[in-house]
Amino acid sequence: MNKKIVSMVAVSIILILCSAGQALTIVMDGTMHNGSFSGASAGFWYNTPSAVPAGWTETALYMYSTAAGWIQCGSTAEAINNTGELVQAGHAYSLSAYLGGGAGVDATVRVYATQNVDGTGAKTLLAEVNRLGESTDGYSLFNVSNTGSAAGASLDGYFVQVIIGGPYAYKGHYIGGYYDNITVTSELVPEPATLALLGIGGFFMRKRK
Repeated sequence: MNKKIVSMVAVSIILILCSAGQALTIVMDGTMHNGSFSGASAGFWYNTPSAVPAGWTETALYMYSTAAGWIQCGSTAEAINNTGELVQAGHAYSLSAYLGGGAGVDATVRVYATQNVDGTGAKTLLAEVNRLGESTDGYSLFNVSNTGSAAGASLDGYFVQVIIGGPYAYKGHYIGGYYDNITVTSELVPEPATLALLGIGGFFMRKRK
């Protein structure tokens, strides 16, 4: 095998892997868009303005900020955070959150691509996590994470929206529960041509051996 070709392929693979590793983007966490729900006080959001975490909006009653800094969401409650962050086509969105709530409660977080920065217009689900509570949970919260499929080209220019809770039943369970420490990241997913190049590079490297 020509050493020059092998070297060129090896360099290409290294550059691709480095560019992919650098493509991780933080969309929400404890310091960006208040994924930790930090607020000034405890209380129900609808009548205690200081209890509403910055960046979040109650769209259905009853959201409650606890003194410990996590959110309690009633079975008819929902809150949204229109982050204003642009969706990146070709990126897969990963979501993690600490969830709890007890028996019969399905704590749910969704990440959407919305057509407009205020959350209106067409909407596409990017990632979702949920946890069905157990009778032994108490006030404990448990880390749950998931990664969605890569965002299509049609979503380029859309905006990232995060929703907790929801005034509806989900898979036969009531939405609600406890929420804290939401983290949303995106990472570039290599296109098939890139994956093919990696495969070819690996083949050449094996042949050289």
